[in-house]
Amino acid sequence: MVYRSAPDADFDQLFVSSQAMLHDQAAWVVRSELTDGDEVAVRQIARRALAVIRRHRAALGHFGQ
Repeated sequence: MVYRSAPDADFDQLFVSSQAMLHDQAAWVVRSELTDGDEVAVRQIARRALAVIRRHRAALGHFGQ
């Protein structure tokens, strides 16, 4: 894992930036389901998941500021 090879001084930025990217990707997948999905139960789960992903992403964006 790349985190283990990162110098201590760079770890936080590397971790936060990678988590931000992964949350962006997750949000894209969930929005795709909300746009194109046809299963009502899955769309309900996706709506709830998107709210959590957005909160997490916002927190990552504010890290270190």
